[in-house]
Amino acid sequence: MRGDSRVLKRRAYTTFTAASSLFAVGREAEAMAIYDEGLADIALMRRFDGSVSARRMENILREDYGHALRSLGRNSDALAQNDLAIAGYRENVRLQPNNYQVLRALPVALCPSGVLYLETGHPAKACARFREAEAIRSRLDRENRVSDFDRGNDLAANRALLRGCN
Repeated sequence: MRGDSRVLKRRAYTTFTAASSLFAVGREAEAMAIYDEGLADIALMRRFDGSVSARRMENILREDYGHALRSLGRNSDALAQNDLAIAGYRENVRLQPNNYQVLRALPVALCPSGVLYLETGHPAKACARFREAEAIRSRLDRENRVSDFDRGNDLAANRALLRGCN
């Protein structure tokens, strides 16, 4: 059962949901233990499943784990997990460059990643992430591949963050 990638994907999603919920209600120690279990499942899953959907689940879990680590003041660990997530999103784009959902996921992740870098005292890295997100979103917008929701929310939020960059 632990070798079945479908089961492992479901476990990873459950891990993400449970850990996020526990963290949100102040049960940090339990949440962190569940994140650790989830990352172990992800490592096992990746041995059997290199698909974009498996990698996306890993990225989501790592991204969320990074934000939890940041909340606990573990900034270097948070940035490391976040960088792994962003690398995974970029790899997905490399593997499926014409898949809108894959393309959209990268700038959606880059914005909070930039905020994480900003909060941890790395404004140049933050601005690089905001600029990368803006470039991708602008290209998708020019190609009429951005929803009204994304245009009104994600694009506007990213551009607001970019105003703080030189």
